[in-house]
Amino acid sequence: MSLGCRPSAIILGSTFTLFWGIDHANAERVDLPPDRALNDTAYGRIDGDVFFRIASGVTVGPGAPRAALDLRARYFDMAGLFVTYEDAFSSTSSARRVVATGFELRPLFVARWVQGWHFGVPFTDLLLDSFGIELGVQWTQVGTAKIRSTPGFQFGIGLEAPLFGRATGLWLGVHGGLRWSNEALAQSTATSAFERASYFTFTLGWHQVVSAKIAGATALGR
Repeated sequence: MSLGCRPSAIILGSTFTLFWGIDHANAERVDLPPDRALNDTAYGRIDGDVFFRIASGVTVGPGAPRAALDLRARYFDMAGLFVTYEDAFSSTSSARRVVATGFELRPLFVARWVQGWHFGVPFTDLLLDSFGIELGVQWTQVGTAKIRSTPGFQFGIGLEAPLFGRATGLWLGVHGGLRWSNEALAQSTATSAFERASYFTFTLGWHQVVSAKIAGATALGR
């Protein structure tokens, strides 16, 4: 499996998207009528039913740091899918590339919102509700070897903080967890640091709420 995309391409493409988001942030915020904006404790999360995120940043773990591109889609900011691509800054890095994908669950938002359990402070409520649990698979390329054809397992958690106090806007994120190779899972032992490794990814990303009109979307009041 050959992946030719370099970190510079990841960062340039993602940065373009982030600056586009900044340019449109104020327009998104004035869409709400004043009376609704004062009482919108969902902070725009039910203005649509699908939540998209594109972010770039850095992953640290065994070996040299890697540039990271993170893509996510969630239904009502509750559950969805993620894809992460990491590429080392140096071709001599011991862990050159990682591709991960899986399922993300955010259990706090709807459970708190429908009960009215909120602080009324956008940053605090959105930060708390961003807590997520991630389960997925990952492929790692170590050294000059080809990227592994058999995936390993990934478990992680994440938190994200809004810069605009709204669902749509720029967010800072941190995601971390553990990755196991298929060999480590089969043998219950790790022969190198990459067979069973921890990771932390720090990102800056644009979040966008859109109305995809998925069946059942009216359940939360749309």
